[in-house]
Order: sequence, then structure tokens, then C-alpha cells
Amino acid sequence: MQVNAVTELLNTATERERALVTRVEKGDLANVVLTEFKANILQQRLLLAELKQKRDAHAQMLSFYWRSPKGDMLIVDEANPPKDINWPFWVGNGQLMTLRNALRNHPELDVMKLEQQVVNNKAALASNALLPKLDLKASVARDIGSGPSNLDGTETKVGLSFSYPLGNRKAKAEQAQLQSKQRELEHKLTSTEQAITQRFEQALVYWGQAKDIVALQSENAALAKTLSKVEKTRFDAGDSDMFVLNARAQNEIKARIKEIKAKVDLLKAELTLYKEAAMLHSLNN
Repeated sequence: MQVNAVTELLNTATERERALVTRVEKGDLANVVLTEFKANILQQRLLLAELKQKRDAHAQMLSFYWRSPKGDMLIVDEANPPKDINWPFWVGNGQLMTLRNALRNHPELDVMKLEQQVVNNKAALASNALLPKLDLKASVARDIGSGPSNLDGTETKVGLSFSYPLGNRKAKAEQAQLQSKQRELEHKLTSTEQAITQRFEQALVYWGQAKDIVALQSENAALAKTLSKVEKTRFDAGDSDMFVLNARAQNEIKARIKEIKAKVDLLKAELTLYKEAAMLHSLNN
């Protein structure tokens, strides 16, 4: 986008250069004015070359991540990038609510809750091991033989056994250790929940600021374009000089580049919100 913006402005400046050449040949302008204008165009061409260099370098880096469904690297055509990248990480009021709700099911919390459940189960088993045991046993028998004292009918015996575990020092130590682990995991879970929320809220503040900056930079770019256009009109009418005209042109270029950078920063801010909510997903296109 930056390359296209500077190219567009440079093409306009090149057309203006031809008009200035004609005026110098007719004697309407001094040759030094044309020289100064050419120097300004040279600065724009140098800027364009630097932007293309950065664009090509980023395209090469992107090709490492830009893969086919089979996993092969795809070549990014830096001169003809896609006009629509199908950005899926948009953020709106409804989407913000979805992202906030996703914080409760954050993978970091799920892992810790599972670990907490395992420790809770172990602690329950350790507590049971320290409880006294009470066993009830019932026996039923029928007399089938002869003897000095025959049983009449069915004989029933009931036995009650009560025992208390001896030497339970080891079991108590294990129980205390598990209870300490429970408290540790509880504090750790609370701390992690707060850290996740804090990171999300921080990303949310940055996203709001990025939106405001985009609006301001867009307004600034529009104003710089208007001032540059007005200055060209004044120069053609003889009410301005080449120095001011070139300064307006440079300001227009800088404003356009800052506007584009602000829009990219906003995309990064949206991406960060999804990342902190653990809602990034892969795209197979």
C-alpha cells in the first residue's frame, strides 16, 4: 500500500515536471526552479526504492509461513499482492463480548483446573486412608449333621470389626503435602486468571488507541493532500515558490505512509486481542 501510494504521487510529480520543463523552455520559470523540483522527485524515487526493498524482504519472509494444504512453501508475488486478505480477526462490540467470554475457557486455565482436580482426588484418598475402618460381617448356616447339640433351623452369626490405622504418620504427612499443593494451585489459578484478564484489558486499550490513531492519521492525510493541492494552484498562479511546494508534497507523502502504517497497526491490535483470548485459528486458503 505504501509503494502504491508513493508511486501514485511520483507519477503525478513526473507529469508536473514535464509541464515545468515546458515553462522553463519558454522562459516563464528559472532553470533553478526546475532543478529544485527534480531534486524533490529524486528524494521520492529514493523513498520508493527503499519501500520496495522492504516489501520484497517481507514477501520473502512471508513465503516461509504461506503454505499450500500439502505444506509446501508458496511464492508471494510482491508486485501483485492480493487486494483482499480476507481478514478474519475483525473486532466489534458483539465480538468483544465473545472474546471476553472465551477468557473463562482459556487453555492455560483448563490445564491448571485439570491438575487441580487430580490433586483434589489424591487429597480425598489420603483423607480416607486416615479414617477408622468399621466392617460388618454376617454369616448364615443351617445344621445338616448330628452331634451332641443339634441346631434347630438356621443359625445366624453377626460379627463387628473396628480398626484404627496404626503408624499413620506417613499418611498424615502425605495429606498435609497434598493440602499444601491444593492451596498452591488455588492461588496459582487465581493469579493466572488475573494475568490473562490483565493482558486482554491491556490489549483492548491498545486496540482502542489504534482505532483513534487511524482516524487521526486519515484526517491528517486528507488535510495534507488538500494543502498540497492548494499549494500547486498557488504556485501555478505565481503566489508560491518551489520550496514550499516541495515541502507540501513531502508532507503529503509522509502523511499517506503514516496513515497506512496506522491501519496495519490496527490489524496487529485486533490480532493481539484474539491471541490473548486464545481464539486464533489457522486458515487453509
